[in-house]
Parts: sequence; C-alpha cells; structure tokens
Amino acid sequence: MFLFFLSPFVSTDLNAILVLFAVFCTTLKHISNSQSIYKETNILTFIIILFFLINFIAVGFSPYPKLALIGFSKLVIYILAYFVFLVNISSFKDIKMIFYTILISSSIISFYAVYQFYIKVEPYQGALWDDPNAISSKVTRVYSFLKNPNLLAGYLIPTISFSLSLFLLEKKIFQKLILLF
Repeated sequence: MFLFFLSPFVSTDLNAILVLFAVFCTTLKHISNSQSIYKETNILTFIIILFFLINFIAVGFSPYPKLALIGFSKLVIYILAYFVFLVNISSFKDIKMIFYTILISSSIISFYAVYQFYIKVEPYQGALWDDPNAISSKVTRVYSFLKNPNLLAGYLIPTISFSLSLFLLEKKIFQKLILLF
C-alpha cells in the first residue's frame, strides 16, 4: 500500500527503488513463509512476458543502445511492479485497500493543486506545455506534485471511477459520505 501512496509524490528514480524494495520484501516473505507463490497464470501474464521478450530483442538491435537500455530498465520496473501486485493481492479486500490508498493520495494531491490555483503558481521551471505567446498564457495551470498539468489530470481522472465504484460497493452510510467528499 505504501508504494501506491508514495508513487505520485516522489521522483521516477525513487519509484524504481520502491518497486525494487517491494520485490525484495515479497521475495523474503515467500522464502520465509515456505509456501509457493503459485497463482493461476492467465493470458495477460503470457502477453506481458511476450512483450518483455520482444523488447529485450529490440534493445539488442537498437541503433541507440544507451537510450534503449534506459527505456528497457523502466519497462522492467513496470513489469516487476505488476508481478509484485499479482503475487501479493489475494482478495477483494486487498483491492479495496489499494483503491482507498489511491484515493487518499489523490486527495492530498488535489488539495495541493487547489492551493496552487489560489496562489497563482508560476509554471514549473522547464515546462514545455506553457506557450507565453498564447492568448491563454495568463491562465494558471496547476501541476501539484506531478510537475505537469496533463499528468495531474491523467492521475486524477481514474480516481473518480475508483471513488464511484467504492461508493456503490460500500454498505455503511458513513463511508459513503466520506467517499462523496
């Protein structure tokens, strides 16, 4: 859950370290527990492994090996994160906890974005989305912790569906009221 909560607040490099730490902890958990981590493999797992192999071959034939290795390392981190979640998520309760964790972090990000809007924050240094000659250059575009307004929108939009699905699933009125907030 900690990985889901921290992910939007930290840099890409620290996200990679968090995923590697999660892989390490998951490995230790399953070594010390002496139970197999057998999960029923589905077609998605085979597709991801096939995608990994195709990218592995593509890195070998790339005319830009350094850039290809950087991109491939990011792909490896994403695939490792997928398998960590696949192994550790075993019930519907775990999925609900992940949704709640994402909603809490997105609430913090949203509050900070609203704060940025009210203080009329300057565009992020090195921002490529801001055109000073455009008519709308006086509009404040907030970016919160994600440092890009488009990434902020892409992160917050799915949380609306998470919130709605949890609202429909919850039985208690108090929890439904919290989700409306």
